[in-house]
Amino acid sequence: MSFEVSLPGFWIYGVDVVVFESDGFYSFEPDRVFYGGWQAVGFSEQIKDNRDFFTGRLGDVEFVVCRDDNGMIHAFHNVFSQHASILASGNGKKSCFVCPYHGWTYSLSGSLVKASRMNGIENFALNEMGLKPLRVAAWGPFVLLKMTKTPLSQEEVETDGLVETEWLGTSAGRLSQGGVDSQLSFICRREYTIDCNWKVFCDNYLDGGYHVPYAHKGLISGLNLESYSTTDMVEP
Repeated sequence: MSFEVSLPGFWIYGVDVVVFESDGFYSFEPDRVFYGGWQAVGFSEQIKDNRDFFTGRLGDVEFVVCRDDNGMIHAFHNVFSQHASILASGNGKKSCFVCPYHGWTYSLSGSLVKASRMNGIENFALNEMGLKPLRVAAWGPFVLLKMTKTPLSQEEVETDGLVETEWLGTSAGRLSQGGVDSQLSFICRREYTIDCNWKVFCDNYLDGGYHVPYAHKGLISGLNLESYSTTDMVEP
């Protein structure tokens, strides 16, 4: 399915409702929309010290992000490499990750350092059973993930320019001008469950305030819609 957004009336009449309601259409979106690009999943302040970690979920992918004893940032699929049980939960400090199912122990760099009662098991290679890495990077106040199999080098992880190019393009400067930089402090995280397709939620704001006078009469009293405008941050 494809759409020609330059057609007259496209933004008035929109797209077929199947785009918002079809499970089949949605099944393509994680890979096509989210997993192939950088996604902000946390804040640099959450892993500012060695041994800090936090966990989360992006689509169907459980992940854990941590900073090891050498100050290096890592991200992994948050599952035990043998039976895929969840390895860590929440956030805090850890010197290692221990599987709650079989007691296997992983270093913060992802390598398997101890496998209980596996001595003598034929063809068991400890160095091949580490956690599965994810691509991780830090930009300004954010920690970002990309669901690709090849991890970045540590030098790339800490390089703002790489993420600016791939994630923000030419918009990084505008964000910095708006105060979005490494000086921002992480206070807390709040999650809301919204009973709609994610695109409905996004589209609700992208009409540039068109619905505000009718749906938010209390809000409109504090706005001057004559001077209200939205700006495309992606420059040609």
